[in-house]
Amino acid sequence: PFDDGRWSIGTTDSYNVYDWIDGKVHVDAQALFHDVRGYFERFLRLPDPFYYDFLSLWCMATYHFRLYDSFGYIFLNAIKGSGKTQALTIMSWLAFNATHADAITEASLKRLVNANSAVLLNDEAERLRKKFEDDQSTLFEVWNGGYKKSGKAISVNKETMQVERFCTYSPKALANTRGLENVLEDRCITLYFLRDLGKIPELVEGEQARRIAMIRNQLFCFSLEYIEGIIAAKAETTRPEGLSGRDWELWQPVLVLAKFLDSFGAGDDLYNRMAT
Repeated sequence: PFDDGRWSIGTTDSYNVYDWIDGKVHVDAQALFHDVRGYFERFLRLPDPFYYDFLSLWCMATYHFRLYDSFGYIFLNAIKGSGKTQALTIMSWLAFNATHADAITEASLKRLVNANSAVLLNDEAERLRKKFEDDQSTLFEVWNGGYKKSGKAISVNKETMQVERFCTYSPKALANTRGLENVLEDRCITLYFLRDLGKIPELVEGEQARRIAMIRNQLFCFSLEYIEGIIAAKAETTRPEGLSGRDWELWQPVLVLAKFLDSFGAGDDLYNRMAT
């Protein structure tokens, strides 16, 4: 696991590990959703309110992504100055074990996913193209096959000469201005960002660190506290009419969580907004 823990151990932090173990904390699921959504809404200028809902649901669902057989990637296709990098920054703070993977070795990439179930974020997705037609780099196995639980990367240990298999399954988000190769794009839910005439508020990590840490602590507690309800919502959620099998694979985690949050009766109607 990561050396720097994402879930606070210190007993002075709200919703820390020990408070959870001792049964001292309870997460208000609807309030947590609006806290997460508030960060995207406050620091981004997106073309449709739907985007704020979707990004928030996706980040929350990463904390229990192994519940699903597949988990759709996000692709932010946007021109410069439209907020895609800022969106990935917010996701890096809020998604499960999130880490930037713009410039990383193949070995490190495989181990991040295999050992830490890391959510990978790539702001330079132009680089995710094969250098030549028969390029069999495991880099592409991690990105192309990692949207499914069955995804594996295979390599040979140079010291032992033994074949090793690495799990590649984890949520991933990418961004660039040009587009992706067809295979990778087929694994993504694409959001198009536009440059807003208004100024995007500056996001300063130091000013948000303590607040972000508390929200992230709540996200860990949320999935542990409500996992049975989420499993029940998964069993009740069927593929919407008109949605292809592939799109259902990509959208299921977001739709299930939307239906679960709607069960609290807060009037958000998240499921219908996502499904349509």
